[in-house]
Amino acid sequence: MSCENYKQYDNRWASKRYAGDTMAGSGCGPTAVANIVQQMPTEVAKYIESKGGTVSGHGTIWSYIDVALDHFGYNGRQLNGTSLYGVQGSAAETTWKNAMWAGNHYGILLMGPGVFTKGGHYITITEYDGNRCYVHDPASAARDGWHPWSDFEGRVKVFYLADRADRKDSAGSGAEETSVNTYSFGLEQIDLGSVGIYVLLAQEILLPRGFYKGTLDRSFGPLMEAAVRAYQKSRGFLAVDGSLGAATWADLLALPKRNGLYVLKQVKTGDQGVEVLLLQEILKARGYYKGGLDWSFGPQTEKAARKYQADRGLKVDGVAGPETWKDLIAL
Repeated sequence: MSCENYKQYDNRWASKRYAGDTMAGSGCGPTAVANIVQQMPTEVAKYIESKGGTVSGHGTIWSYIDVALDHFGYNGRQLNGTSLYGVQGSAAETTWKNAMWAGNHYGILLMGPGVFTKGGHYITITEYDGNRCYVHDPASAARDGWHPWSDFEGRVKVFYLADRADRKDSAGSGAEETSVNTYSFGLEQIDLGSVGIYVLLAQEILLPRGFYKGTLDRSFGPLMEAAVRAYQKSRGFLAVDGSLGAATWADLLALPKRNGLYVLKQVKTGDQGVEVLLLQEILKARGYYKGGLDWSFGPQTEKAARKYQADRGLKVDGVAGPETWKDLIAL
């Protein structure tokens, strides 16, 4: 299992309100957690705010990082209660390094002024090899990658650990919801010359977003390659190679994963989120949905879902549940 690499400035949620600010401005905490728990940053942010875990204009309260990790099933632990900025070789630092070196944990560090921030900033650590840390920085793709411990020494305010192995279902979601109300699917790399259902899904996403200018022909031709390159370039941190591999798929979908598969939950009128966005994109590309890509399951989305279900011989309830997702995604 690997960490995600979400960015708080991602235009899919950058302007969402969080901690009296926006996700782009103050969302490093929920984004760092989201990288580990493989939930959307907005879902983590919503949970933290529901628990009173923010201070307006200042971001996420220290003690709510491990609370959020716990909630999503990753056994979060905050190793120190007061800031260790300026301190080297503390007991918390030693415990954190030993646990990370053993390879059974992910880490989050609240950094003080230095390489990663001028003030305070949460970052995700995926690996520690005894001398270096591999960073997923919610605020900067340029700072992703291996950093020597000298970049951290004396600059860490708070150390956090999370188990690598997650539970079968997230806290607050029972096994029934996991098995009955979700649809899971896997994806393959596609590039110039590919044909089939994977290409169709990519076209259905890139067309409504304005990147793809062709038709839904299930063929990865020059127009598709140009669309993928344009999308990758627009993101700023993806390799611009015109190939839809794992990293580009993960960024394009921004869906949670379980056991290596993307997971779509049931959505209905009143729901919001990335699942609704994907539903709108597919239905819009197929001519059913006439509204904007607003992430919100309103009357127009329900009307489009009902029309699609009727045309496909599905139960006409206006709810995008597993059977409707299975028919839409067909993977």
